[in-house]
Amino acid sequence: MYGLLAIVGAVPVLAAGAGFGALVRPQAPAQDPVQTAKLDEDSLARARQAFAGVSKRLEKIVELHAGYVQEQESLLLAEPLVSKGAFHLRLDPGCLVLRLTEPSPAVIRSDAKSHRVYDPAAKRAEVFLFKENRLTKALIACFRADLERVEAIFRIASYAASEVKREGQEAQRLATVKLIPKTEELTSVMRSLTLAIDLDERLPVRVTQINREGEAVAFSLTNPKLLEEPAENSAVLFGQALPTDTHVVERRVDQ
Repeated sequence: MYGLLAIVGAVPVLAAGAGFGALVRPQAPAQDPVQTAKLDEDSLARARQAFAGVSKRLEKIVELHAGYVQEQESLLLAEPLVSKGAFHLRLDPGCLVLRLTEPSPAVIRSDAKSHRVYDPAAKRAEVFLFKENRLTKALIACFRADLERVEAIFRIASYAASEVKREGQEAQRLATVKLIPKTEELTSVMRSLTLAIDLDERLPVRVTQINREGEAVAFSLTNPKLLEEPAENSAVLFGQALPTDTHVVERRVDQ
C-alpha cells in the first residue's frame, strides 16, 4: 500500500507486512548490458530536449497538484497493488505530499530532511530524519526537469517517442526517458527510474521505478493543475502539523 516509499522516501525498503518502517540496507544489484549500454547522440539530445521543455514550462510555477494512481508489483502477489489519491508538489523548497484515499487513508510527506507517513485511522505517524533526503531530492529534480541535477545523479539510458490514442481527443505524444542511477545511495534501492513526459503539456505524467528485485512501482498523474502562486491552503498542505492526539515515532537514519 505504501509502495511509493520506495520512490519518494529515503527509507530504502519497506518490508512487506512490516508496517511503516522496516529498514533494510540492500546491496546494489549487478548491472545488466542494457543498463550500461551508451545512448546514441540523437536520442540523448531528444531526451534532453524533452527535459528542457518541462523546465521551461515550470519556470514560473511554484506548485503542482494532481490526482494519481499507483500500481505496485510484488514478487509475493499475483496482481499489483493499486492505490489512489492526491499528489501535491511544492517546487521550492522542495516538498512532496501524497494524500492516499484508496485503499485506506494515509498521508505521506517528504522533503529534503525528512520523510513521514501518517496513518489517521491508527493516529500514528512515523518520521524518518536525515542529514539529506537524497531520494526525495532526486525525484523532485526529475519532476522539475533540473537537467544539471538529474545528469549528476542519473545516466540517461534510453529515449523513446510514442503516441497514445485517446477517445474524443488528440493522440497524446509521449517521450519516455529511462534513467539509471549513478550514486551509491540510489543504486542500493533502485535499478532504474523512467519518466513518461507529455510533449504537448510538457509535464511528466507517469513515473516508474524498478527496485533492486526487479519489481515495478509506477504512478500516473491525472488532471494536473499548475499554480504560479501558492494555493490558499498551501501552508497547511505542506506543513508538518499533526493532530495533537497523534503518536509520533521518530527515527534517525545514518548516512
